[in-house]
Amino acid sequence: MDKARNWFENILRTEFQTSFVPSQGSRLEVRRRTITGTPTNSLLLAHGYLANAHWWDAVVASLPPSWDVVAFSFAGMGHSEWRKSYSPEQDIADVFTVLEWAEFDSPPWLVGHSYGGGVATLAMKKEPTAFDRLILVDMILKLDDESHAVQERRKRKFYLDKASTLAKFRLLPNQPIVHPELVSYIGERSIKKFDQPPGQNAWSWSFDFGRIGFFPEGGKFWITVRDEFLDLPEWPLFIRGALSQLCPDSWADVYRRKFGSDAELVTIDGAYHHVILDRPDMMVSVLKSLKSETGVRMY
Repeated sequence: MDKARNWFENILRTEFQTSFVPSQGSRLEVRRRTITGTPTNSLLLAHGYLANAHWWDAVVASLPPSWDVVAFSFAGMGHSEWRKSYSPEQDIADVFTVLEWAEFDSPPWLVGHSYGGGVATLAMKKEPTAFDRLILVDMILKLDDESHAVQERRKRKFYLDKASTLAKFRLLPNQPIVHPELVSYIGERSIKKFDQPPGQNAWSWSFDFGRIGFFPEGGKFWITVRDEFLDLPEWPLFIRGALSQLCPDSWADVYRRKFGSDAELVTIDGAYHHVILDRPDMMVSVLKSLKSETGVRMY
């Protein structure tokens, strides 16, 4: 059995509890992995743009069973309820709502992928004592003042059935698929059937297209994230994919020259932007290694 298949079956063997937590007038989808014994570490996981809590499942399923791990879906994504409007400030507040709900035994590591890393950075700056450490996974970190491309507004499309919808599922930004079974698993948990008149197509993506309308302010958001990143009281651990489109080698060179050895930078070989889907095994290795030692290294 190949490694990808092992990871897929490991997810299916893992027990998660799903709750819906009230926050700012809507309910957030929150997934907590069942733990064994007394918790020895705590993690709060924030997913990327238009993704959901399930994107962490392959990583969570292979973390030590005594780790208390909680992942949630931002409002308007996954199975979290939609809102009339969205803002980074709301997403930051939702992080603290889930943190309060989780009642961890000790301050957790706050881990954010992509957009979730941006929100996590701002949450850490707002309440640095609420978290034990900050871990950013292939997050956009602007090291210059160039504008970041924003997502144009699109109209929702509906499809005939589940199979035809899944056939249209793509990662954003688009990249080679490293583990097709994992991506298919994620795709099935990123779509839903809508109420449509009989005989009409009813399947589409589960996220609210209003979240796309929010992102024209994306350029300002990432500048704010960069400024707050530079003002954090402690350096976060930054993890990037070696083949990442958003944090390529040229970016990593600038990062090292700019920040030096004080900034922890881990590069995961064989991973593109979606590190948590491409190399969940290496993500787990990095997180487990932090219990005993830290530093700048290659995986």
